[in-house]
Amino acid sequence: MSSILSGSDRQTPRRDLGLISVKLKANAIIRAGFIVVAGSTGFAEEGKTATGLTYLGIADQTIDNTGGADGDVSVLVRTHAAFLLDNSSADAVDQTLIGKKCYIHDASTVCKTSATNTKSECGVVLEVTTEGVWVA
Repeated sequence: MSSILSGSDRQTPRRDLGLISVKLKANAIIRAGFIVVAGSTGFAEEGKTATGLTYLGIADQTIDNTGGADGDVSVLVRTHAAFLLDNSSADAVDQTLIGKKCYIHDASTVCKTSATNTKSECGVVLEVTTEGVWVA
């Protein structure tokens, strides 16, 4: 039986997922509890109506990079969990989206459609309730 200390094995570093640190976009402010996305340059910003954004999760803290350059500060982002987000009143997520992607309307709201390709995908809809939409 080979040992991990035999010299031929590799000690691969690892880290648990669930809370990641992401560098902020220049002049961005991200508030705790709001949707965090990565823009085209890979830096974090709050969710908004725009294309080309990648949903990352929910901010675990408030961070202000006003006056800072790309990457000057980082925000902790909760991932790999389900989050209760607001449901758009104008383009409401409904039962037909269970198991499918919804779209980012703003930093705390999701909607059913991309509004003719003007919005980026959020996570997968798990449940729609009177309180909002559970998204993973």
